[in-house]
Amino acid sequence: MKMELTPSEKLRLFRMRRGINQTELGSILEVSQMQISRLERGEIIPDNTEQVRIEKILKENIWKVDD
Repeated sequence: MKMELTPSEKLRLFRMRRGINQTELGSILEVSQMQISRLERGEIIPDNTEQVRIEKILKENIWKVDD
């Protein structure tokens, strides 16, 4: 049985696969590195607009459920 990653785990995995560090992603999104860290720990959840921006940057589906 395959374990499904949480959105925060997917965010970290896909960011790392792209070779982008937290500071760089924060800079692109115009937020702090600490904000990215909190997103990756699942402490905060971005709003829909931020979710779309992050998914476009990483070119990955993170929050949307696959049908």
